Amino acid sequence: MGFGLLFLYGALQNYRKLRALETSPLIAIRDLAGGLVHIFGKAVGENRLSSPITRQSCFYYQVLIENWVPSRTGSGQWSMCLRHTEHTKFCLQDGTGKVAVDLHQAQLDLSQTFQTEIGPVAAAGPSGASGPSDSELRDYLCRSNAQIHTELNSRRESTFQAITHTEDSVSLLPADFSPRDGGPRLRFTESCLLADREYNILGTCLDNPDSGDKDARKLITRGPKEATFLISCKVEAELETQTKRWTYIMLALGGGLAFAGLALLFG
Repeated sequence: MGFGLLFLYGALQNYRKLRALETSPLIAIRDLAGGLVHIFGKAVGENRLSSPITRQSCFYYQVLIENWVPSRTGSGQWSMCLRHTEHTKFCLQDGTGKVAVDLHQAQLDLSQTFQTEIGPVAAAGPSGASGPSDSELRDYLCRSNAQIHTELNSRRESTFQAITHTEDSVSLLPADFSPRDGGPRLRFTESCLLADREYNILGTCLDNPDSGDKDARKLITRGPKEATFLISCKVEAELETQTKRWTYIMLALGGGLAFAGLALLFG
């Protein structure tokens, strides 16, 4: 019943997002006013990041590292062991102007820029034409794991220290973890909010308190009273179709699990 209620809650959140997409038509950036807005444009800005695996110019990246956990039946599943993220503010620009975006707490639907497996019986190679070697990926895993643990220890020592570039990064590995050749089967997946690419954004428009740019006096962020904040690389029609599909899937799963729980409880 608990899992059923979680799926039903997810269906409700997706339905709210779908309604927001349907009732918030795309508007030009020059016409922005306070409140929930829906805009489309190109991600631009000077403070760009370089993604750690593919070295692409971006404003956000996430590298998800998973290890393969076999089961007694001979199958298995992927389980996250480390997530490394970093983000910075950027602007969205269309033909009428630009607006600052703070993607903190946004729901991100982004391009996958890289995926590969290493270790025993690895099943997939790099998604691009070329990529780092297995040893380079292991070195990256060790560096990221050590960096995340160092940041976490620093925050424990100083509760007033600001969360900077490792915000939302997490490691479930020991601090001294060191993967060996022929060690665990690992999957690396990198996703990015790429610079100079077009994105759909559904979020709250506020006055920008940190604006030093006369063309970015407004800020798109998650509103204090509006939970909907979506940044997607998909066009509007595709985004609405995907949201509707997931709403139906979660509704069916949630209803089925809740009904099964009730049947077991009173059966």
